[in-house]
Amino acid sequence: PLHDFLTRVRDSFRQALLGARRCQHAGLRLQIHTVLTRSLLPSLPDLVRISRALRPHLHRFYAARMRGSAQDRWEMLIPRFGLLQEPLLEAIRALMADGIAAETAGVPLCMLEGLRAAAADRADAPDGLQHAARLLPLGAEPQAATAHGPPCQSCALRAACPGPEAAYTDEYGWDELLSVASVPAAAPPALPPPALPPAPPPRAGRPPATAPRYARAWSGGDPVPGQAPAPPEILHMDVSALESSRRLRRRLIRAAGEGAGTLILTGPDPWGHPDLPEIVREAARLPFRRVEVHGPIQPLAALTPATAQRLSGLSAVRCAAPADPADEADPAVQALRQLRALLPGCGISLSAPPEAP
Repeated sequence: PLHDFLTRVRDSFRQALLGARRCQHAGLRLQIHTVLTRSLLPSLPDLVRISRALRPHLHRFYAARMRGSAQDRWEMLIPRFGLLQEPLLEAIRALMADGIAAETAGVPLCMLEGLRAAAADRADAPDGLQHAARLLPLGAEPQAATAHGPPCQSCALRAACPGPEAAYTDEYGWDELLSVASVPAAAPPALPPPALPPAPPPRAGRPPATAPRYARAWSGGDPVPGQAPAPPEILHMDVSALESSRRLRRRLIRAAGEGAGTLILTGPDPWGHPDLPEIVREAARLPFRRVEVHGPIQPLAALTPATAQRLSGLSAVRCAAPADPADEADPAVQALRQLRALLPGCGISLSAPPEAP
């Protein structure tokens, strides 16, 4: 679900894994390229386990760049180097310990303590040594404008370091980047391309785990349970107008991992959340067959065509029927009119009107 959320393509993660397996069975050399975003960092250990199972010839980690659509949401997508340093170094060490070539691009050398030989874009990278498995040279990829700042002036790595992206330091500054006093003379490790792994043994008819939570919950010797619990058909997610958009998006990603067919966004006032149209649009791109909103719809009395376009993936709304459907001044009546006019494909379900006090 996280991969599908970032790519905005439903079922793209399964397709990527299927394509990787087919490339291996065809005898092709496999590379895995990973862009380091904020939402990916907690899942890096899971990604490393997947990479070790696929046995690629090279796994390259890219620092996320502030270009394209990332320029509008850089605070949500671009992690600080201080946050990604520790999980990135652990991921590289785990891959190299398993004989898989790993390298980085766009990460300053001062952030790769002990693993600076893994930087594919360093000026003194010797082709044919630690990068023997490279298939796509960095020169064939679009380069971002980089810069050297105050910490780089006395850094011993400046001549080899490409420096951080200029747009990154414009936003985050230079405080977390370090000046390295000296460079140890150590030869980088050479990693030969690993051979293709043998086909896994049959699993005696048992279904594989389709979500990491099933494997983590399994306490026996076999990490794959004999029978995974069936996903819920309908999943309710409460929305509070006071909840931050970032936390709501994290909950949305976790909800997508439950495998439910229908997502219902509900609460005392779900439409009171300022970013609910954007949440609905992102939920429609995840593997939900239906996305519904249940709650008072009075805020939709001011629904505009631009907002309605973001709600195009909404399957249905459910709300209380207006006390007087003929009352043109009632915001609920106006909201229903706007819904029918701007979202004709959205279903509307009306429950009994609230009783008068």
